[in-house]
Amino acid sequence: MKHRYHRQIGLIDQMSIAKMQITLTGSSILIGHTLIQLESLGACQIGQGRVSIDVNPNSLVSPVISWSLGISDPINHHALVKQLAERGMNVQFGRGEGAHFHFQDPEFPDTEDEADIFLIRWNGAAVVETRAINPLNDPKPTLIDRCLNVMLAATATHLAIRWIGAIRSEPIVDRWLTLTLRMEGVEPEEAIQKIRSPFGNPTATALDDGEGSLVRIRVPLEKTPIEIMDFVDHDSQEPWRPESDFRMDVGPLKMQYCRGLPIGANLDIPESTQMNAVILGAGGLGSWASMSMLAGLSKDSTVHIVDSDLAVDIHNLNRQVLYSKHNLGLPKAIIAQQRLRELHPEIDIYGYVDRLDTHHVYTTTHIEEDLSLEDLVGEDSVLDSAGLNNVLDSMQIGFACLDNQAARTLLNTVCVQNGIPMINGASEAMTGIVEILDNGVCMVCRYGTDEAWRIERVSCTETGTRPVASIVTTTAWTGAAQAAFGLLKQSGFINDDGMRFGSEWTSGIVKDRGVTRLPWHQGSCEDHLKPHQELEIEGMKHAVKAIGVEET
Repeated sequence: MKHRYHRQIGLIDQMSIAKMQITLTGSSILIGHTLIQLESLGACQIGQGRVSIDVNPNSLVSPVISWSLGISDPINHHALVKQLAERGMNVQFGRGEGAHFHFQDPEFPDTEDEADIFLIRWNGAAVVETRAINPLNDPKPTLIDRCLNVMLAATATHLAIRWIGAIRSEPIVDRWLTLTLRMEGVEPEEAIQKIRSPFGNPTATALDDGEGSLVRIRVPLEKTPIEIMDFVDHDSQEPWRPESDFRMDVGPLKMQYCRGLPIGANLDIPESTQMNAVILGAGGLGSWASMSMLAGLSKDSTVHIVDSDLAVDIHNLNRQVLYSKHNLGLPKAIIAQQRLRELHPEIDIYGYVDRLDTHHVYTTTHIEEDLSLEDLVGEDSVLDSAGLNNVLDSMQIGFACLDNQAARTLLNTVCVQNGIPMINGASEAMTGIVEILDNGVCMVCRYGTDEAWRIERVSCTETGTRPVASIVTTTAWTGAAQAAFGLLKQSGFINDDGMRFGSEWTSGIVKDRGVTRLPWHQGSCEDHLKPHQELEIEGMKHAVKAIGVEET
């Protein structure tokens, strides 16, 4: 498990994270969600740091918290602390040192005078404040409560990182070791023919004097010492402190106030809604979106999860809540189906090891496959073209939890063709965005043709075109926000006052995101998304075809 934090080490000071001291009080549900993200982060390690929690050790843990740790049986908080200790995290009952975060919700509505930051979920809204205040009215459960729990936990966890000044000033997106061999009197082209390695094909360059070659072999992640970053001096940002009047809405609906006290979104939000959803991507965003969404769905709902990633990797485990070390090497979509059915057996959930190709979207453009997923994972786990078409035709809403713009645009094309919304999401490092694409706004008129069909693929695999740095807080907030926006859109709240059409996250700070057309894009989205020359040019044929690969 030592490479679990590979994708975040260039973003944060991992040693400072391990030594973090933090106190959590108030709602045990929100404390539990925060503990899950702190553990994913590698925070408060035994012998170094500590998280202090002021909860009753004998009280039961919320089922979704124990599920997140792979525990199916009910447990109390005493057992939860033992489970976290087995993962190396030091959790103590009571109050301790460090920043004090106080959580309020219908389970624990009372405020706390001594806290530094107050995080409140009430009647469909969630807010972070520096004031000690109590909600005014009676609470009601809503279909986005779990989404808001995850989003508040992500915000608390990230602000705790900033509190101790553990955010790197400039991110390092990847790191690796290279084995370098010097060969005298051999040209580079000849040198790479003479050297073989189980680590892959070497590269070679000529020596400065032209009398030989330097041959380089990249050492794979599992053979790379995790301590390599200890030899790099990397500046961090100054510790963050909020202004005395700091207040921030975290969810899609803004907190309303009466006489200065929070009353929630002040809307009649249902507890659940029916949905037939397709989630493309079961990685970081897809795992948090699916887990958060299920609590707001009625029993007659259906969720399809499509992902072509054939194996869970060790460095996925710092941010992808669906997976554990026991799932390494297994297809994500299949594990996602199993895990989500354990959490919500009453909902129809299907996982498919597959990807959306252009021939599922356009009848005029067909891209031949050069890889047989059936051969790799078995026919029973792979949809044929007709099967995937049926899934797409039946969906009421699409969630783009993907890793490149061209893939999102293909999904958006299906949604526009079917007259349904797409919830677009993306995250990288400390930045995340969520937006509803509907009502005359598509990927092309939102971002422009070139950007919408951009074929660069970021990756959370070692061999991707551009491996991407990722952290649990950004990923969890973005995925949960996608779920919240989707649930509200499906239940008809998109046009109500106080509803955001999009949100963006920048290092723990949440702001509105406008979702509008570029002024020079006229006409209908159907015309914007018709097959065009870009789909036929060399390079697009191979890059556009891979959808369903996990988001970062």
